[in-house]
Amino acid sequence: MRRGLWTGVGALLLLTACSGGSGSGAKATTTSTTTSTTVATTSTTSPDDAVKEAYLDYWTMADRLLAAPDPADPEPAKRAVDPLLSSLVEQLSTNAAQGHKTTVPEGHTSSHRVDNIVTSGDTATLTECFVDGRVEFGPNGEVVDGETVTKVGTATLILAAGSWKVSDIRFGDRSPGVSGCAA
Repeated sequence: MRRGLWTGVGALLLLTACSGGSGSGAKATTTSTTTSTTVATTSTTSPDDAVKEAYLDYWTMADRLLAAPDPADPEPAKRAVDPLLSSLVEQLSTNAAQGHKTTVPEGHTSSHRVDNIVTSGDTATLTECFVDGRVEFGPNGEVVDGETVTKVGTATLILAAGSWKVSDIRFGDRSPGVSGCAA
């Protein structure tokens, strides 16, 4: 059951965001045919905004891959780290082998509302309210899991090589339909 797989490390997904740069000066590169200027990254994005962006980007990637499972896709390594990365790749392998796909059909809701972010050094945690209206389809198009569930989640992100990556997602409170934290 898909809903059960979203607890602990089994919860898929991540976002990548730029960390606040340590602004150094601009660099200019000139060749005989082209002149380009690269300005050092100076971010006006707060660390909390970067974490939130990375987390939501992870979910965008996860939804894309769950709709067309490809365990060899390179994007998960850009958005997640272990233990979540291994769990995601394993889930994609299983879904691909079983012919399962998960999408958000028209008329269904799937949303993430990030409610709280705490950043400390290269680690961040957040809580969210997730209205999960995705539908899992089997190999013949049959609905395997189509119930909408509202869940409270907690995620941990790690700053790695200048990008926030999701390392763990856990879901606790669950309510049927669009309810609970979404009410």
